[in-house]
Amino acid sequence: MSYTKGPWEVRKGMYDDALEIHSCANYEPAKIEICTVQTGLNQSFDREQKSNANLIAAAPELLEALDMIREVKVKGLLFCTGEEIKSASDAMDKAIAKARGLDK
Repeated sequence: MSYTKGPWEVRKGMYDDALEIHSCANYEPAKIEICTVQTGLNQSFDREQKSNANLIAAAPELLEALDMIREVKVKGLLFCTGEEIKSASDAMDKAIAKARGLDK
């Protein structure tokens, strides 16, 4: 599977009624825009769309955390080091916080 390298971030769009998700990876000459999330309908819609943007932006970290958790599961808790388990757990918590917009 191929996708634009993460991490991704939410930015205010070029216009007031949009949020943009960009890759933080350095693609010359500029960062890559992943997608645009429309806002500007009403406050309830905007809150939901901001949440959607946060969830999309967290996708690379969520996938990485799931890969780490899967590795712990495959090896089994008895065969994993405490550091492997802690790293997977920390990655999971960080990705979930980003998806929920709590990483700011």
